[in-house]
Amino acid sequence: MRPLILFVVGGVAGTFVAYDPALSLAWLFPMFMGVLLYLGAVAILRHRLTVVAVVLAFWGVGYSAMLATQYRHLGFGEKLELAAWLGRQISAPFPDVTPVFIDANAAASFLAPAMPLIVGLAWNARGAYRAAWGIAAGVVAFGVLLTSSRGAFVALAAASFLWLLVRVQAQAHRSDARLPRFDRRHAIVAGAVIAGVVAGSILLVRHPLVQDALASAMLRAEDRLAVYRNSLFLALDFPFSGIGPGAVFGQMYSRFQLLIVPTYIGYAHNLFLGVWLAQGIIGLISFLWLLIASLRRIVPALHTQSPLIQGVAIGCTVLLLHGLTDAPQYDTSWATLILAFGLFGITAATVSRPINAPLHTAEHAPPRRTLHSLAVAVTGIIVLTLSAPHLAAAGAGNYAAWLQSRAMLTEGLTQEERAALMRESVVWVNHGLRMAPDSPLMQKRLGMLALDFGDYPRAVHALERAQTLLASDQATCKALGLAYVWNGDPDHGAKILAHLDDADEVREELGIWVYAWQERGRNDLAAYAERAAQAMTPRNNNE
Repeated sequence: MRPLILFVVGGVAGTFVAYDPALSLAWLFPMFMGVLLYLGAVAILRHRLTVVAVVLAFWGVGYSAMLATQYRHLGFGEKLELAAWLGRQISAPFPDVTPVFIDANAAASFLAPAMPLIVGLAWNARGAYRAAWGIAAGVVAFGVLLTSSRGAFVALAAASFLWLLVRVQAQAHRSDARLPRFDRRHAIVAGAVIAGVVAGSILLVRHPLVQDALASAMLRAEDRLAVYRNSLFLALDFPFSGIGPGAVFGQMYSRFQLLIVPTYIGYAHNLFLGVWLAQGIIGLISFLWLLIASLRRIVPALHTQSPLIQGVAIGCTVLLLHGLTDAPQYDTSWATLILAFGLFGITAATVSRPINAPLHTAEHAPPRRTLHSLAVAVTGIIVLTLSAPHLAAAGAGNYAAWLQSRAMLTEGLTQEERAALMRESVVWVNHGLRMAPDSPLMQKRLGMLALDFGDYPRAVHALERAQTLLASDQATCKALGLAYVWNGDPDHGAKILAHLDDADEVREELGIWVYAWQERGRNDLAAYAERAAQAMTPRNNNE
């Protein structure tokens, strides 16, 4: 219960951190709905968990049916040609009745965890009910197929393998379990099957269509890894507070990491980064606490549970595995947030301490455990003492970045109010530098502010110092390159900018800066921008 309370506290605090709390308040409702569902499953509906599971299953089936009938109106990307063709054929007779935009990844993040839940219901049922739930599982599986989400496919495959291991463990613990005989004939059959699978995989991988799909997946993976890296550095700018939940990520990511105005991407595509950014360090700690406590409680006894409860636990696993590559719960898939709390609530209400565990074990901790806890506490105190200046500086930098975000993005402020926020941000940066002068995060924040204020020599000096430890941070490198350009060294600045992931886009930005500086009467900076853009232009090998 304590980590859940901490998680809620982090969520509520995150709404006040956001540059526009109105964008985060909408996220609070599904979070509170999910928490109430969790508490209801644990405290009130402990003996009616099947009813909760059935409601969640019907919700998933209805959602999947909606995708099937509305597919041609949803604008999903056609990653899988077969799925797109089936979706168009089935949805052809149905008019467009979808009231809101639906993201394919958001739909997959909701439907994929519901699949094991429905399979568990089918496994638990008998006769016609089993057949009905089997059809329902097929409907939801078709919905997942329509989303063409690779992350959902991989998560379901991995979770299915884990479920198979759980079933094998359950069979091994049966009193009448026997080891299968393994003679020469079985060895030949097993070898032939393995050889056939390997040969088929080699032939399949060499097929042109499969190679194109793999190449596309690799490019997608590179883009996704870049988003993870940039999101991590964004979190390091706001390590304690985060940036707030809801639809605030897009602008913060663009302004603080890409240093552009247009919104580039809507969320971090990773559940752990999403929690950290949305709910700050409190949310991340509580989420990890919940996860570790749940694993310690669920895993040892999962093989003793019914197929329904195993399906629910595997659904939680799908949610977490898919969350490693795509987690829109904080922007476009609040339905997934509610489903997640429901699945975790059913699991927490069902899986309890093993019956044979003695009741007094928690009352008298063994001496070794006490010494271990004492050693951990002493180590933690030493680490906190040694890192206190850098932690305090990081807190000052966090507050300075928050003030800067409000100055840049909060609507309805006057120019005088924005300027006052920027000046206060500078004050807090100076506080942080006094506490930890060598902190790369503080040097980065100082350089960013100096760049905004037009103090380009100071920006170059600070960002050079920050880059020594933040060489992978695209924001630091881009800001340093621009600082060199505006400081009168466009050739060196162009060399730095050419190493960015989006170097072509930066070259186009420099072309726009030429006109922007001319409109502001800074023909000198316009000339620097033009020179840097020319230096970044690819040269023809024949020249």
